[in-house]
Amino acid sequence: MKQRSKIKVFAESVPAFLAFLIIPWIPRFLLILLSRLLGRLAFALSKRQRYVAMANLLTVFNKEHKLSESEVEQIAVESFQTMLLTALDVFWFSVQTERRLRKYIKLDESAELYASRKRGVAVAAHFGNWEILGQAGALYLDGLLSVAAELRNPVINRMVSRSRQITGQQVVYQDGAIRQLMKALKGDTVVALLIDQNVVPADGGIFVDMFGLPVPVSRAVAALATKGDVQVALLYCIADKRGHYKVFARPLPEGFVGENTQEVITQAVVKLIEDAIRENPSKWMWAYKRWKFIPAGCAEEGYPTYARPIEPPERKSS
Repeated sequence: MKQRSKIKVFAESVPAFLAFLIIPWIPRFLLILLSRLLGRLAFALSKRQRYVAMANLLTVFNKEHKLSESEVEQIAVESFQTMLLTALDVFWFSVQTERRLRKYIKLDESAELYASRKRGVAVAAHFGNWEILGQAGALYLDGLLSVAAELRNPVINRMVSRSRQITGQQVVYQDGAIRQLMKALKGDTVVALLIDQNVVPADGGIFVDMFGLPVPVSRAVAALATKGDVQVALLYCIADKRGHYKVFARPLPEGFVGENTQEVITQAVVKLIEDAIRENPSKWMWAYKRWKFIPAGCAEEGYPTYARPIEPPERKSS
């Protein structure tokens, strides 16, 4: 590691260490207030992220529901606040984890039914609090293996990984994860994946519809489901105004996986995510370039202004 990189790692790690040291002792009501203030501040100061969030929201809701720009902006602000609470809760739940999870997280009836299963594929999105969802899932399920992206800063990565695994959640990184996931499924373990990110066809992705526009999505969920013959469900964790969470599950119909192709299964899973977002639009991470790639032969009309046609190397199947 170069000297400059070491300095950067140190400079980033110190605030993270202090956050793990201080934030867990902030009273819950103050943490909620802090997330709202910081979320509004982030919206005001983060010009690039604000632009992406507004472009996404106007693309989706302005054409469908004809919301005013002020209404769209309010959803964007609340989305930033949701993301800030998600980040702060990574630190806050790192102390007295099990007691706090049992106090502040409850299962909806749909989630209780899913938790009774011994094996399955839990689909997650950057919707609500996906970090706490993993910790709670390991607490209530009989085994949970999650896939995560490795953070660039190795020190912070170790801190966050340690926090994620407090309740017994196993975490594997994206590279080479499929083999480990298949092994876990054979051992009657629930596996969890975040799939609302851009995965181009060259990396194993497939274009499916989301809010009326094609987006590239990983085939991993469908690949696991068809090989493992397991129940697939979207799980998400939504906070109320007091910072208490409830976990919900939206399963695909019984027998759906066995009858359909990977493309059909992937589309159905994305539709579950879309429906959940429509019900609680402020809980999704709108400041992500979800409609970044326009598939070959598709008109650019309707896409956000940041979108671009996918290039041949990105389009080529691996």
